[in-house]
Amino acid sequence: MKTNNYPLIKIIRTLKQLLFYFSIIFFIISCKKMDTDSPNANIIAVTRDFFNTPEGTDDLTKRIIKTLQHKNELKPFVTAFALKNGYPVWNKTLATMKNSQNPQSFVSSASNNNSNDTLICIPFVKQGSQRVAGFIEVKLSPGDSMDFRYRLTQDYKLLDYNVNESSLNTAENYASLMMQFEKMIFGYSHFKVTDHSLFRPQESDTATLTVGFSDSLQQQNNITVIYQCAQSSVSITWNCPAAKTQQNIKKVSCGIEAVYNNCYIIGIEWDNGIYTGGGTTGVPSTGGGETGGIPYYYLCNTGSNVVNTSQIVPPEDLPECPPATGGPGWEPIPIEDVYDPCAVLKVQNADTAYKNRISYLKTKFNEKKEAGFSENKQNQFTALVPAPSTSNSDAIEAPVDSTIKGFSHNHLNDYEVTSINIYGDEETTLNKPIRIFSPADVDVLMQLIYLNLSSGNFADYYVTMAASDGTYTLKFTGTPADIKVGYGTEEWRKHFAKYCNDWLKKYGLEKTFLTYLRDVMQLNGVGLYKINSNDTIDQVTLTVNNKIIKTPCP
Repeated sequence: MKTNNYPLIKIIRTLKQLLFYFSIIFFIISCKKMDTDSPNANIIAVTRDFFNTPEGTDDLTKRIIKTLQHKNELKPFVTAFALKNGYPVWNKTLATMKNSQNPQSFVSSASNNNSNDTLICIPFVKQGSQRVAGFIEVKLSPGDSMDFRYRLTQDYKLLDYNVNESSLNTAENYASLMMQFEKMIFGYSHFKVTDHSLFRPQESDTATLTVGFSDSLQQQNNITVIYQCAQSSVSITWNCPAAKTQQNIKKVSCGIEAVYNNCYIIGIEWDNGIYTGGGTTGVPSTGGGETGGIPYYYLCNTGSNVVNTSQIVPPEDLPECPPATGGPGWEPIPIEDVYDPCAVLKVQNADTAYKNRISYLKTKFNEKKEAGFSENKQNQFTALVPAPSTSNSDAIEAPVDSTIKGFSHNHLNDYEVTSINIYGDEETTLNKPIRIFSPADVDVLMQLIYLNLSSGNFADYYVTMAASDGTYTLKFTGTPADIKVGYGTEEWRKHFAKYCNDWLKKYGLEKTFLTYLRDVMQLNGVGLYKINSNDTIDQVTLTVNNKIIKTPCP
């Protein structure tokens, strides 16, 4: 019997068509939903990263985060702030306490004096950057209220440049605070100053400056710096030829030392009439005239002089005066792995060309003029020229420039010198060269390091001295803060000769040199290495008890 299935087939066909149409509609709606959700997902991600709280963040900073989260819920601002300025580093903060009766007086915030305002500074960094872009400043006042503002790194340019006024609102003070943040976050300890108005004691100084920081800040859990006024001990060094002619040989200086009290930068000219007020629940509410975000603290500059009318304004409503442009006027010197002098010296002493020069120098101990070689960065050697001859001079000239990486020379055995005295009679004297490094030799090494300071790599530079009492090499093992020049003068030569006359018989060559290096020249970061006849190497050091220790290189 034959059955008619046409109505059923028609129904199935219709259902397939409807299913196809519904699939298309669902796909379109899903795509639109994805398009709609993408911006929201971005906002959520930025907000999450902005408020991400690292392990070890202190409770006070957590309160600040909670307050800003509440402000962002009332009126979102975090996405715009983060994309323009960067993200806070919540576990690298600085805090001070400001006396409300004396705006320039700061005390430790551990004193629990409720009449004082606590000021917290939180640096922020742009995503993917290794530089601090600015900092958020928070004022915590009695009554649990919090006020906010932010400042940018380049705003130091809106302050007066005055390197000698370390206790005022100067560009140097502001810059040292920003460098301190970069040290806390990224570990930078030395910077090349590219703004030639910054840290500049004299207009005539044109060489590169470096700024080094001492570790003066107290830390909690090795993570957060809190309850501590940021005092930056700054060492500024530059090339100063005047130091080479100074008479007081015990004071060699190519720079200045200063302590910048960043408390004078933090909290200056805070206008109490613009911000948030304390809420009844302990979370500050938004006050009148505030955008719901973090206002920009702007140092208004007319272009010639700084106007003492700092303003706190939303970023979109800046005063009509020139803003600070460009980036910071300093660059961090790259942090290099500490090199192993022993490993470097082993390679050097295995080099045939270098060994041949040292062997040649050893054949010239009985001459009346030193011999020596310079080595450039292409490992090419050039014979050194003797210095102008005098009855007291057997030295050679070491022309230091940026192409040279090292010098090798010899110190002579005792030799007789014949001269005519004031009566016209011929007389013979015995010259007794000091067969260890001189202050001038150390100065040559320091000049080499200084000329290559920006590289951050000091492994290749050396000064070698060969004498009948032994062959030694000087290596620089310090930091840029240890670099001092100016020891190559006649005054230093005479002073060292007298010191050796007083102490050489008692101390011996190595101890005499190292005590002079430490106590008189006051140098750190210069390593003494003895190259033995069997090609082994000993590091020679002086203990605090004035004992010589020789440590064989592995």
